[in-house]
Amino acid sequence: MSSAIRSYLAVTGHFLPSNAVKIESTVLCLIDSNDAHSAKEYASKIKTEVIQKLKFKENGVTIACSTTDNATTMIAVAKELNIKHIPCYAHTLQLAISDIQGGA
Repeated sequence: MSSAIRSYLAVTGHFLPSNAVKIESTVLCLIDSNDAHSAKEYASKIKTEVIQKLKFKENGVTIACSTTDNATTMIAVAKELNIKHIPCYAHTLQLAISDIQGGA
């Protein structure tokens, strides 16, 4: 399959290391999601490729929330993982502006 039509899901972590003064960010995983289009499939991939592989539980890492676009699938992924979902402010604002301008 051409890379131009492949789908990916990037999982980024933002965290405050102990004794740190600023928040750090890193890409935790880039998931080839061509075969995953349901919340259950995405949640399963996040569990295995991020939470288990990076040993969150063993390292005392907790997930405070998930910030995504307003897609129902992404909201359902957070629910499936039992993680609080916060809609992306910039995406929500862009949708509102587009609606005001009469666009889709």
